[in-house]
Amino acid sequence: MHKKKYAKFWKKHSTDGKGNTGISEGAQELIYNLICYQPGERFTIKDVEENDWFKAKGLEQKELKQHLQKLHRQAVKKKKADPNKQEQLQMSEIRARALENDVEIPKAPEHLPLFNTHELVANKDSTAKQTAYSVLLAVERYVLTKQGQVDWDKSSYELTGRLLLASKEQVEIGTNIYEDEDGKNIVVFRRVSGSHHSFHTFFQGLFSYIGHFVEDGEEKDSKKDSEEVEK
Repeated sequence: MHKKKYAKFWKKHSTDGKGNTGISEGAQELIYNLICYQPGERFTIKDVEENDWFKAKGLEQKELKQHLQKLHRQAVKKKKADPNKQEQLQMSEIRARALENDVEIPKAPEHLPLFNTHELVANKDSTAKQTAYSVLLAVERYVLTKQGQVDWDKSSYELTGRLLLASKEQVEIGTNIYEDEDGKNIVVFRRVSGSHHSFHTFFQGLFSYIGHFVEDGEEKDSKKDSEEVEK
């Protein structure tokens, strides 16, 4: 970047090694003007506000959600094809069988978050409880791998993880397993503490561990919350 070899920069950050990033030219231009090597050459707030890409009409909230879900499904599909992730899944299910008890999965509360509520994959070789425990085991493993701390209430299918990000910001995330009104199991993630950015960073890493448990990478719609958004 400091040599202004932008094509080389984007090639390095592309998904196929050929420069295809999925980021429009206008957005690329804005990005490298924001992270110029020389501080004096970087865009000011006024420059950003006057930038054509910044002023262009963006997606509406409903469209944005659909677009993010599509990207999410693509990422999960890629992870499902990773043999290392499949091995992790098998190990989680083995441990989950040993942990399963007679405690029933709690019913979902009336209001669920619009985002970060996911329906779990129905696995013919595992019970609903085993899958639920497998998800919580995967969350626990991710947090501990990052030298974080975990509080796990196995009697209520609830786990709280805390860790320090590379940015030195501490984030705390809650994970709950519920049974919804249709009798399907869902996992709900909530930000307990830390910024929205830290939650996003945590969640992106976490999904490499739990993505294969999620039904097609799809987030479960919360009807009431969706109606509130549309209002």
